[in-house]
Amino acid sequence: MTRWGPPGGGPGGPPPPRPPSAWRGGRGGAVDANDAVASFSSRGPTADNLVVKPDITAPGVDITAAVAPDSAIAREYGEQPPGYATISGTSMATPHVAGAAALLKQQHPGWKSAELKAALVAGARPVGAGAFAEGGGRVDVAAAIGQTVVSEPTAVAFARQSYPHADDAPVTKQLTYRNLGSEPVALDLSAAGVGPDGKPAPADMFTLDAQRLTVPANGTATVGLTADTRPGGDLDGVYTGTVTARGTGQTVRTTAAVEREIETYDVTVRHLGTDGEPATDYWPSLFGLTGLGVAGHDYSTASRTGTYTARLPKGVYFLDAIITDEDGTDSRITAPHFEVTGNTTVTLDARTAKPMDITGPDPAAERVYAEMFTELTTPEFNTSTGIADQSFAKLRSAQLGPDFSTEGTLYQEFNALDINDTKEYRFSYGGKVTRLATGFARTAKQAEMADISTALGATVADKQGMVVARAIVPDVFGSIITAGVMRPLPVATTTYVTTEGNDWVIGLDQYDDTGSYPELSHGTGIQHYEAGRSYGRDLGVGVFGPGLEAIEGVSRNGDSLTGCLTPLRDSTGNWSYAYEDTLTATLYRDGVEVASTPDLLGCWNAVTVPAEPGDFRLTATATRGGPSAAPTEVSAAWTFTSGHTTAEEALPVSVVRFTPRLGLDSTAEAGAVTRVPVSVLGAAAGKNLKSLTVEVSHDGKTWTKAKVAKGAFLVRNPAAGQSVSLRAVVVDKQGNTLTQTILHAYRTK
Repeated sequence: MTRWGPPGGGPGGPPPPRPPSAWRGGRGGAVDANDAVASFSSRGPTADNLVVKPDITAPGVDITAAVAPDSAIAREYGEQPPGYATISGTSMATPHVAGAAALLKQQHPGWKSAELKAALVAGARPVGAGAFAEGGGRVDVAAAIGQTVVSEPTAVAFARQSYPHADDAPVTKQLTYRNLGSEPVALDLSAAGVGPDGKPAPADMFTLDAQRLTVPANGTATVGLTADTRPGGDLDGVYTGTVTARGTGQTVRTTAAVEREIETYDVTVRHLGTDGEPATDYWPSLFGLTGLGVAGHDYSTASRTGTYTARLPKGVYFLDAIITDEDGTDSRITAPHFEVTGNTTVTLDARTAKPMDITGPDPAAERVYAEMFTELTTPEFNTSTGIADQSFAKLRSAQLGPDFSTEGTLYQEFNALDINDTKEYRFSYGGKVTRLATGFARTAKQAEMADISTALGATVADKQGMVVARAIVPDVFGSIITAGVMRPLPVATTTYVTTEGNDWVIGLDQYDDTGSYPELSHGTGIQHYEAGRSYGRDLGVGVFGPGLEAIEGVSRNGDSLTGCLTPLRDSTGNWSYAYEDTLTATLYRDGVEVASTPDLLGCWNAVTVPAEPGDFRLTATATRGGPSAAPTEVSAAWTFTSGHTTAEEALPVSVVRFTPRLGLDSTAEAGAVTRVPVSVLGAAAGKNLKSLTVEVSHDGKTWTKAKVAKGAFLVRNPAAGQSVSLRAVVVDKQGNTLTQTILHAYRTK
């Protein structure tokens, strides 16, 4: 039995798929503000989940700093100029604060971490962003060095005041000022607040019990700060305050916060098993959909008694639970539109759930996988939950309450897999709904399915793998569970798929020798199949080489150059990805290196280049070993001219694809003559091709020119156990070039 959608709730679901391309890399986040948050390691005051953070901010956007050449961070962000990288985020803000603390420590060697923190926060310069965005303000090391008076603590958090507020009681906390100097300091004190609407809070929301205070030399003085939430009227939410102390040319600001709980009620959720007793095994989910400040929040609370109570603001929620009986039966009970307007109790009763099933067209086939999947997407968040088993025998479902009517999308999907020898039947029914299924029954007919002959290749002997398939429905992410049956590779199979309202991604996972994880994967991309029709799909059969399809290529937008190229597609253009792949890419302009990183061709990474026209050279190399015998290396070098553009434009790059008829193990007969079709894709394709030169090698070192005629050339294969390497040089009519080499493109036997 499998369940997902994290225990206790939380937007999530099955793990994301691996990237379908080898020349693709990760992407770092961006920061929009001029400062990034830099918090000290010590936690600020907390009460009822209210935390006054950050402590302080510092410059953190587009900061250029020295990096070690060829270090991990240099490879990730690139070096512009060499030895430096420009990065945004807390990784750049934190060094500013650390440096300020070091300077302060140098000035005051006897100060401990508490004094250093307090002085930095006290000397910070507010920029008007609010306590929860900037803390004390932007770091000002010059002011901090001259600071002799600090506050303890640097921020004050008051306990949340529960709704309703007529009986709220004022709360007072002590604020201490410490004088680190040798002379007494007289302070003038004032307090002011800001409401959740950004406007000034009532004058009596935050008050002090003294307006003037003298702090003795090397001593302390204390003042009481009171938060009174009764004056808030009808405006609920978090109020922030600032206590300002001025004296002897220095200012100390201390932030404060208190929350007037918005209209909120106690909601008790009960979970009953099929025996009517409180459940002891269940997964609860409770997400806010609409209402003041609730959208996207997770309110789930787990217990072992079958009951939990959540304090929920007035609004609409998605309420869900998977209740498991002692015999392993999973009952999924969902209230997709659960409205909270007062204190209430709701019961999720497994006895209301109904069974589900999909009947396939082959009575001799064995059911090996069954799944019900639900996805909820709103403008604020998304979440997915599901239940799965070897069959539907122990899976049940029910909807509770009214239909889903909130802004967003509710989607439900039922999937199953049947196996009969080398035949696989994959069923997927689903779509956008306003009401979730209470039970489900469907009979699949052969005429409603497409059959796909799938040849599953492997370039290494004694490997095993499985067909993986995922239904794709427009405008939803959908389930990514791709169940399959392990088979010895290579092998030919037939996959039947339903065609009702969905497309499919068909793939092959080749597993490691222990069968623990897929070490090599191939996939078709999204394909549409018609009912009653037959298709052929070869997966993992060479020659492997660069692809140039869909969004792939190199483009320029203004002075930003982005690459997106796949170096190891199989002979029919399917993507291919192995964990052992190693990648490098380097860009030159007028002979000078601009950037060098594995992520340079990663589809999401951009390189800034000068606006003036220049001659570019882009090189890339991908190596593959371990789970694959062919190829061992694919390399390419492109040259082109480019200057500033006013919009995104594709740059003139091309690739060459070789498609000889090989066995499912990507081998050819030793000593035989093999005809190798060759095609040019990209900028030099068709009538724009000026010249194509092809060379062949049996050792990867000595090359012989091949005669290309009618889109193909002939190769005399070497002795058994050896290999054929291929090289192509392309020139288009504008003078742009490609040199592409595939070492050990195929082997002989």
